[in-house]
Amino acid sequence: MLPNELPWCARSSPTPQPRAADLKAALFEAGLAFAHASAETVMGCIRHDRTFYLPAGAGLLVCSGVHGQLGDLVFDYARARTWLTHAMARPGQTPLPPADDDAETMGDHILMAARRRTLR
Repeated sequence: MLPNELPWCARSSPTPQPRAADLKAALFEAGLAFAHASAETVMGCIRHDRTFYLPAGAGLLVCSGVHGQLGDLVFDYARARTWLTHAMARPGQTPLPPADDDAETMGDHILMAARRRTLR
C-alpha cells in the first residue's frame, strides 16, 4: 500500500537527485511514514490546506493531502509536489513524526475506510 501520489514533476525534479537515488525505496519510505503519521495531524493539514513533508531517500517529499469521495468510497492520500534534498530543507520543513502509540494513524484511518467499504 502506497498512499502517495507522485507526479512527474517530482520524479523529474530540476533538483539534482543523487545518482544512486532509488525511487522505489524512497516511495516506500514515504508511504510508511504517511501510514505511521497521526491521522489527526494529517487530516488537519488536509482541512486547512497545509503542506507536510515525508522522508524520501536523501531528502523530503513536499506534500499536500487529498481527501476525496467516489460514490460511497472515501479516500485520503498524500500528493507529492516536489522533492528537496536535506540540505535544501529549511528549519521548519521536517517530516511528519510517527503517531503516539495510542493515537489513530493514517494507516488505521485508511484500513477503517476500506473495511467500511467491504462490510456494506
